[in-house]
Amino acid sequence: MTEENLTPYIPIETLFKYLLKDYRRERQRTIYQEGQVRSLLKRNALLEQEIGKVKQRLLKKMERSEKQIDYSQEISRLNQAVSCRNNTIEQLRNENARLKNELGTYMLFLGKI
Repeated sequence: MTEENLTPYIPIETLFKYLLKDYRRERQRTIYQEGQVRSLLKRNALLEQEIGKVKQRLLKKMERSEKQIDYSQEISRLNQAVSCRNNTIEQLRNENARLKNELGTYMLFLGKI
């Protein structure tokens, strides 16, 4: 047997026909996969937009919470100021009462003279 007898003879038309079928099948598969890729890219873009929106909301919440912390610090500072004012008022009342007592004592002393 010669080498030519071992290789099966397939007419070129048949090979071309199968090659064309494979090409069409691969082309359809490529078109389908490109559609899937486009769909995934669109979905990815939408998700990135949503991520951006969520990130903005989180940043706003963080800013609000920082402001609330600032408010609590401000409230604490104001409470200290009010406490200091109340202490000053109490000291002035006590001083006023002491001075009234001294004035009363002095008036009694003057009345006896």
